[in-house]
Amino acid sequence: MYSRAIRSFSRRRIASASGNATNPGYAVRDLFFATIKGEMIDHADYLTRGDAIASIADYIDDFYNPCRRHSALDYVSPIEFELKFMSAKIEKMAA
Repeated sequence: MYSRAIRSFSRRRIASASGNATNPGYAVRDLFFATIKGEMIDHADYLTRGDAIASIADYIDDFYNPCRRHSALDYVSPIEFELKFMSAKIEKMAA
């Protein structure tokens, strides 16, 4: 189903680089796409590419970033992680 959705959007599928030890960011990227596919894309039908883009943007903005906990971020949401990071940075600059 995912491959069909990609083809319908006239996009080329990028080969996964999982297991590539030179860039551990690939694992995070691959997990993100697997998560969004399993939690959202597989459960929806989109009439247009614009509908798909809007739906994915809403998912990321309304759930994935503010609510969903991430193991790579010590089980906090990306927004919580960023707030903690910025608070620590401000405290360090003030000291």
